[in-house]
Amino acid sequence: MKKAVFKMLFLLVLGSAFMSCATGGAAVAGLGVLDGMDEASSAIVVDRFERAQQVLEYCEKPVKSVAGDAVMADGAVLQPVLLKDESPAYIVLSSLDAWTAYPVTGVFAEAYADGGYSTYGAPLTYEFLDDGFPTQVFEKGVMVVEAGTADWVAEPAEMPAELAGVGELRGDDEVLSALDDETRSNITSAVKEAYKLARLQGFNPGKPAGGDKVHQWDGPLSQNFSDGDSISGAWGINSLAIVFLYPESKDAFFVRDEFVNKMEIGEGIDAHSGAFGYGGALSPEYIIDGKVCQRFGKGIMQREDDGSVSFIPLM
Repeated sequence: MKKAVFKMLFLLVLGSAFMSCATGGAAVAGLGVLDGMDEASSAIVVDRFERAQQVLEYCEKPVKSVAGDAVMADGAVLQPVLLKDESPAYIVLSSLDAWTAYPVTGVFAEAYADGGYSTYGAPLTYEFLDDGFPTQVFEKGVMVVEAGTADWVAEPAEMPAELAGVGELRGDDEVLSALDDETRSNITSAVKEAYKLARLQGFNPGKPAGGDKVHQWDGPLSQNFSDGDSISGAWGINSLAIVFLYPESKDAFFVRDEFVNKMEIGEGIDAHSGAFGYGGALSPEYIIDGKVCQRFGKGIMQREDDGSVSFIPLM
């Protein structure tokens, strides 16, 4: 009981610190700073690393400080960091062309410290559960944690093909029409990255439902997918999965399975459903105390031991 109360208080504090849905606290000093890099490339690295810091914050793994200089290795940029719980972690950008830098934490970070980039390559996904085991995909293979130990399967990652319609913007959406070309392009890139991430994790979101395009939904932007692996049938759409992002953000995240079903139920803020009650996703699914969680603009969804989903409001 005390642990549950403590977590609730922690999440409420976290929520008050991040009331702006797509932006968080100040960037950690020295994050992504690489000596000798030209200004344009440096701006790319800092942007990707600061976004990775933000995702870690939303995944309840806030960064405390850098733990060493950023370095380049075969075009990738790596930096060791220290999380606020004093555990070591890494943030890695696979190349300057990559849209997202991915963190390596926990047991994955311990293994990465031993083998390093030369053994594993750059991470291509966040940590996720696969058949109940924490898993992370790297350029040179897959790391799976079982009984507190990271097992390595050396099998180069196969990049998924792009799918037509993913990240395409709805032409008649007033919010999207008011955005500048760079922001519109960023939205498309973010949704495409979310789709690639899902496929690398072994999850097929399906295809844009009925040709759906990115549109505004009570604050966040979203695009509906159907006929994939999601077990949700919310809103009468077969295998519904929804990708979310906020207009000012460069990161998009899929909501799937029971979490989509939860969104259909009016148990969000002020008993509302959908994005109005829960907000859009601000993080990937993440694992805390063995439970799968996901951060939304208005709270956190958590899958309980009995398979039900609870919602912890942060507003």
